[in-house]
Amino acid sequence: LSNWENRDVVIEFLTRGTYRVKPPFKRKPDERYDFAVWSNPYIAMDDQWSNGVNLILISIDTVRADHVSCYGYEKETTPHLDALAQDSILFEQAITPAPWTLPAHASLFTGLTPSQHGVQNFHQTLSDAALTLAEVLRKESFLTMGVASFEYLFPDFGLAQGFDRYYFQYPLRAEKVVEKAVDMLDDANGKRFFMFLHFFDPHDPYSPPAPYDTVFAPSEGAVKVGKEHRCPVKNFIGQGRRPTDFDIEAAISLYDGEIRFVDEQLSFLFEKLKAIGIWSNTMVIVTSDHGEEFWDHGSLSHGFRLFEEQIHVPLIVKLPHFRDAGVRIARQVGLIDIMPTVLSELEIQADLGGQGRSLLIQPDTGPSFDDFYISETAAHGMKRLCLRSEILKYISPNCYNYKGLSFRSNELLYDLRNDPNETESLIGPEPDLARSLRRQAFEEMFALKSPGWRILFSTERPQAKFSGRIETDGRLKNLYSLACLDEKLDHDKHEIAFSKTIKSYESFFNFQVEPWDATLQIEIEIDDNSSCLERISVFPGGEHPATNPFQASAKDIELDIDALLDALDGRGEETGALVFYIPGEGEECIARSVGSIEIDERRREALRALGYMR
Repeated sequence: LSNWENRDVVIEFLTRGTYRVKPPFKRKPDERYDFAVWSNPYIAMDDQWSNGVNLILISIDTVRADHVSCYGYEKETTPHLDALAQDSILFEQAITPAPWTLPAHASLFTGLTPSQHGVQNFHQTLSDAALTLAEVLRKESFLTMGVASFEYLFPDFGLAQGFDRYYFQYPLRAEKVVEKAVDMLDDANGKRFFMFLHFFDPHDPYSPPAPYDTVFAPSEGAVKVGKEHRCPVKNFIGQGRRPTDFDIEAAISLYDGEIRFVDEQLSFLFEKLKAIGIWSNTMVIVTSDHGEEFWDHGSLSHGFRLFEEQIHVPLIVKLPHFRDAGVRIARQVGLIDIMPTVLSELEIQADLGGQGRSLLIQPDTGPSFDDFYISETAAHGMKRLCLRSEILKYISPNCYNYKGLSFRSNELLYDLRNDPNETESLIGPEPDLARSLRRQAFEEMFALKSPGWRILFSTERPQAKFSGRIETDGRLKNLYSLACLDEKLDHDKHEIAFSKTIKSYESFFNFQVEPWDATLQIEIEIDDNSSCLERISVFPGGEHPATNPFQASAKDIELDIDALLDALDGRGEETGALVFYIPGEGEECIARSVGSIEIDERRREALRALGYMR
């Protein structure tokens, strides 16, 4: 465009729609879709990426920190990441806010915990109201590009907000992810950019290509790594078989091979950045969304529980011009800190509304007892939360029910200094500390610091249906529903009509009313039966209503928080509903309403194959 400098010009774009294809394809024109759309135009200038800071955010799915060699793993799984770490800051205690892909990435992109951004179950999608890293950077004239390799990163789930170019395909092996990334770099034409890359390879099923399938293989006589070790969840947990020590070792060898394969492919990307002269001024962040359990605590896979092997992930941050190269930070940090860190480094102001903090301005003080990060899961029938400091770790209890198989997961408390492998719970020896942390965990799980109404549904049976209606002469606002797989929800300013079939986990509503003391009329049926008053508890005292529908008002409520905590602790021991109000004039709920997407049979089959559904 330089030839037209200081002149007014008109640029005209022409598009051509569907056209006839010659044999042998014989495709006829379809005029219903005979249009094209231009979007996200930008002007590229040759010197932009040489003068400005670029950003590449890399998420390698399912990588636990203790299987990365620069974190002390005895196997050389990541020689190229080890080299990157020498030019970077390595964070030794990085914690994911969720032990599975969808909520963890939603947190990575927003700086919010799952309870805040609202994406907590399989069929939820990030709200359009959420502010993502890509949206912020595109507003600052970055070219935003992404390559995603798993279904939960598809645009259906709302994570593509803010990307100018977003390529997604499942499955997509690591070498193809890098290939697409290089193509995008070639097409960027010198434009300052943000690039997100997602590598799915280390996730079950473990199928590294040769020679990575054998580089870490165990040798035990005639016993060899078999197909069952590629999908251990399906072939052991799914078949009710307990894996042997060799089975675990074999599965780990394939898993480590996948990590090594991704590491090798990343080296080609790094060489490309060096070749085009932007390696020095490109900020590179490498992390993972969650880890993987290999019978560390008697199970496989991830998503169910909150032990270290599932929530402790690698985090390597290369700053522009190799600032602070080789520094290792021992303090605890989280994935929710990545977005504030990027914006701080790029000197961009944005109102994120989360708990994340810039990693570049925090002092590296000594170990902290009470600076807790939150990791939580509401999938797989597990509404569970952990509070983790550098010293203490508390995991809340819950009652889990799946297809009639019920068991209670006890609350747990660990001293991570003296028991890093989480082998001895301190719940018994430290009852006062446990109760204090239980209260803090429940405050986070059910937003007990935010005023408003809560209705919590839970069941001890294989399936229970809750339905009903909530009406008020006031105005309903800030409705948030922890969705379940079979839910119908209609609402306006004065009424909520709902139906929830709870099969394997609890569900709840959070909402507020204006004025705060407006009267509610609440109707709750369990299994289409309104004669269920003994199963409905209304706090502050936990009384059963006398009629159905019944009225409730926040006026003059003085909540007995201890009684409520006891009731929350016992949820799931029987089928029922808890109705309570949190008084006060604190800040409004940060949780945003989220939409739902339809899970068709193709998607269900994919999730079953990956162990997310049964």
